[in-house]
Amino acid sequence: MDEDSATPPPSGRPKMIHRGPDGSRARPWWGIGDIGYGLLVFLGSSLVAGVVVVGVVLATSHGGLRNGNIKIPTSLWVVLLSVAAGWVGFIGWPLVASRVKGFGSLKEDFGLSFKWVDLPMGVGVGLFALFGTTAIGALWKSILGSDLPSNGDELGTSHYSAAGYIVLFIFVAMITPVAEELFFRGLSMRAISKRYGAWWGIVASSILFGVLHVTTVSSLSAALVVPFIVGAYGFLFALIDSRVQRLGPSIVAHGIVNGAAVLSMALGAH
Repeated sequence: MDEDSATPPPSGRPKMIHRGPDGSRARPWWGIGDIGYGLLVFLGSSLVAGVVVVGVVLATSHGGLRNGNIKIPTSLWVVLLSVAAGWVGFIGWPLVASRVKGFGSLKEDFGLSFKWVDLPMGVGVGLFALFGTTAIGALWKSILGSDLPSNGDELGTSHYSAAGYIVLFIFVAMITPVAEELFFRGLSMRAISKRYGAWWGIVASSILFGVLHVTTVSSLSAALVVPFIVGAYGFLFALIDSRVQRLGPSIVAHGIVNGAAVLSMALGAH
């Protein structure tokens, strides 16, 4: 299903398809249906990655893969492959939607652009998000006596080399924020907002962002808590994106949050 206007047609009347001067369908006509298509591609690529991971684990029971003189731990391969699988849907489908149904520009369609002012703005939002999570974690531990559940298991449980952590940082804190912001705030929030209004776009895309991160948790408590924490991150990112109408600040903020997780993991291993 694709949306061609900001409001749905009156009940009982056929939906009007806007046409350009030459009779072609007016752009952009990407919409909510493209969120579903992107998620299907994401699930498909994740399934393929899962099959590859099983094959790798079975073929390398000694614990690693050899590539010339470089030995990469299997667990790092698993993490990197799993992370990269998400990019196929989160970057791939917005590209398709922009090319086929939009202006052919990720900047014009989904706000993928960056200004230098986005750097301090995004750092501020990212640090605010981390401060909030730290405060909630402290309160959680004082009441329940345990650490706040997280989706940190998606980064693996093995200790990596310095080079491994650098590669992990590039994947998780630099590329993934671009991919996820492009899909969740770029395509999803804008598609929902175009149909139902800005606040619906902000809230619904944040819920979707939180719910999808349940797939990376390994306990019931984390499955119940992580969507709220990640959804709150998504809400902050969506607010700043809707304010400036570009993804630069939210990409930086997202990178700060993800980078902190990788840094925490690296420091905890040494």
